[in-house]
Parts: sequence; C-alpha cells; structure tokens
Amino acid sequence: MARKFITTKEFAEMYGVKIGTVQAWCRNKRLKAIKLGKEWRIPLSELEKLGIKIDTGK
Repeated sequence: MARKFITTKEFAEMYGVKIGTVQAWCRNKRLKAIKLGKEWRIPLSELEKLGIKIDTGK
C-alpha cells in the first residue's frame, strides 16, 4: 500500500528546516496538513504542489 502522507520530521529533513518550523507552518495553515492526535501529517499532494518529487513505492 502506497503512503499518502509524510510526517513533519520527514518534511523538515527534505527542506533542511527545523521540525518546529514545519509544525508552525501547519498550525498557521501555510502548509496544508491534518493533525492526528499530537502529530501533523502532510499529504503527498501538497509536496507535489511545492515541486517535490516523492517515491511512493509504486
């Protein structure tokens, strides 16, 4: 099954920013994301909008 979301940690590593920065972007709606419990998840479709290619394992 292909992944549809990434974590804030994975996003931060891709962009070279701190996890707290990505979490703030999610809270402030600068980055489309959903919150599951205490964790934010960012849809892969959002990365495609930003021009980031992700290997989904298909």
